[in-house]
Amino acid sequence: MARVVTAHPKVRENSRVLFFGDSLAQGLSPHIRELATEAGIPYVGAGVQGSRIDQWIASDWLDTTIDEFQPTLVLICLGTNDAYSNLTPDEVLGAMRMLLGSIPLEADVVWIGVPGLPRTYSGRTPNASTLQRIEEEAPFYFPSHELDIPRSPDTLHPNAQGYAGWAGAIWDWIS
Repeated sequence: MARVVTAHPKVRENSRVLFFGDSLAQGLSPHIRELATEAGIPYVGAGVQGSRIDQWIASDWLDTTIDEFQPTLVLICLGTNDAYSNLTPDEVLGAMRMLLGSIPLEADVVWIGVPGLPRTYSGRTPNASTLQRIEEEAPFYFPSHELDIPRSPDTLHPNAQGYAGWAGAIWDWIS
């Protein structure tokens, strides 16, 4: 835990940032892209609504982007849909390990933790053990659950102000 709190990757002059994930990544990506552009950092991002960790393992887009873009810093925002799924924490952890194994060793990886989740969403409750296992396994972990992020009416996704502030906090952490 000390490594996560005290040390983490930093955006540098020669960085190339790749960001991918679920619908939360979709909302964050424009803001992260803007911050990267302002800093003169090459950036590629993508989000797929409703996606889980296991679905990114077989992503042709991700494989191609890694090969062509050669990121030095990879930001991953996944876990929300995994926590609300029927997958066990062990299944999620296995998929996470496979996904992390597909990223070149020379790239730093930051897992963007999910913000605090509603007790129920679409009739399901999140599996706290799944989220804990993700946090423990992440090479570097940004603890979004510690932030007070303004939410949209669905209580899961941030509102526009929430996404902007969250992206700023992430960028500050890696800058």
